[in-house]
Amino acid sequence: FKDRRDVDFNSLFIQLSNFIQTGSIEKIKETILRIGDYLRQSVLKEQDIKTMVIQNTLLLQRDLQTKYDSYQIPFHSADYIRDTINYSITLSKLLEKGIRYTTLLAKEITKNIGDSFVEQILVYMESNYSSDLKVAEVAELFHYSNTYFGRIFKNATGKVFHQVLDEIRIER
Repeated sequence: FKDRRDVDFNSLFIQLSNFIQTGSIEKIKETILRIGDYLRQSVLKEQDIKTMVIQNTLLLQRDLQTKYDSYQIPFHSADYIRDTINYSITLSKLLEKGIRYTTLLAKEITKNIGDSFVEQILVYMESNYSSDLKVAEVAELFHYSNTYFGRIFKNATGKVFHQVLDEIRIER
């Protein structure tokens, strides 16, 4: 998508992916509601909106499937996603379904990771190592201040965030 609104729409799906991976249920709901607000304000036709949502949902799911392939997560088929979106009568119903599905994905991903803060961070880093990960952004995703995050991470791993990230990138 080429115009400014589409960049914002796509960035909402990127944020949604991050919140799913970190199990931030409230942030998932908030982001999906923001997607809904964006769609309500758009001047696009209903079918164009559905096409945009289908494309971004499939990209989001494909990305998560790639990153969490070994986790046995019950992803929906592409046909199911297309049909669900195309046959949704109202945007509100579609958003409700989106919240339920992404919340389920978040719970499935995080239940396989473990309860340890550091385990969750390491899995997130291993799944997103090719992205431009920044300490401050990851700390915020996991609801920690930058300073506290850095101290806890170093105490648990014996290394700073960027050292561990570099090691992950070299291993891959």
